Amino acid sequence: MSGLKINKGFRLVIIGAGPTAIGTLHRIYSLITEGTISEEDIQIIVLEKEDEVGGLARSITDEKGFTWDLGVHVLGVSKYREFEEVINSAVNKWNKVRRSVKADLAHLFKSDIPCSNYVPYPVQHSIPYFPPTIRQKCINELKNLQGLPIKCSNFAEYSANVFGNTLLDIFIRPYNRKLEEMSAFWAWNRVPTIDLSSIELHCGRSRQELEDDLRSSVTCFRYPRDYKGVGKIWKKIAQRYPESIFHFQERVRRIDIEAKKVITEDLNCETHSYDYNAILSTLPIPELSKVSAIISDVKLKYSKVVLVGLGLKRPQCEWTQLVTWAYFPLPDTIFY
Repeated sequence: MSGLKINKGFRLVIIGAGPTAIGTLHRIYSLITEGTISEEDIQIIVLEKEDEVGGLARSITDEKGFTWDLGVHVLGVSKYREFEEVINSAVNKWNKVRRSVKADLAHLFKSDIPCSNYVPYPVQHSIPYFPPTIRQKCINELKNLQGLPIKCSNFAEYSANVFGNTLLDIFIRPYNRKLEEMSAFWAWNRVPTIDLSSIELHCGRSRQELEDDLRSSVTCFRYPRDYKGVGKIWKKIAQRYPESIFHFQERVRRIDIEAKKVITEDLNCETHSYDYNAILSTLPIPELSKVSAIISDVKLKYSKVVLVGLGLKRPQCEWTQLVTWAYFPLPDTIFY
């Protein structure tokens, strides 16, 4: 807000009611509470096409009673203290869930025992699990890459320079094929690298010993104990702000930047117009370009996610109950 000059009657339109919008409301009303700005100085309008807050971080309960979180990594550990404080203020009790992430390498192990085809994720840290000849190939390639300058322009080149061909063929390339043109800087910030000395140290251990080591260094993630889904968190936070600022089930059809108006359409196909002094849009950029002349029609490459929910009945085997999520790299079943 520091870059905006707010005079009395200032109108802010927020498009979308997901975490970004909720965070903005938290900041604005904190400034009001502090006396930095007056509640009379600013009028806020939040436009949301769904019938509730949360955006892609909301939760949906189906007719069978299963609750599905649309987004992932919403509650991961944050380096932003204020984000943590706001989230914690909305949740009284947390469940701690043991983190157990696996990758399916059935094409490598070819075991008749399904769970023996999985290794801990990230795969590049699980080279000690590989069959001996494959394991040694990976280590030799990694040694040859040590000390070489990493000069690359995209994720594909970065992966080849960091992981070696064998590891690339086993998992990195097939699972990440759609990301190959992403920048090397993006990869450097997000893709775990390899500590070769640690890999070699563990290579003499049996699979059981490796699993025991893994269990001794348990990491957990948290989940709200008394809520059906993480979406309830955003609803609890949103309840702190005036109900009148939220306009649900209205889809933005046009942003008139000359007249400074946002035109929406509701479920009854009726149009509504909102004047603004400033807009905070959380629309995807390609979608924003279709409703506003401020951005020309962009030809961005982007991916879509198909979310498929599988409700599993109990009893289940212990392995299934303990695994929190799994990665499947092959083209016929590339998902996680």
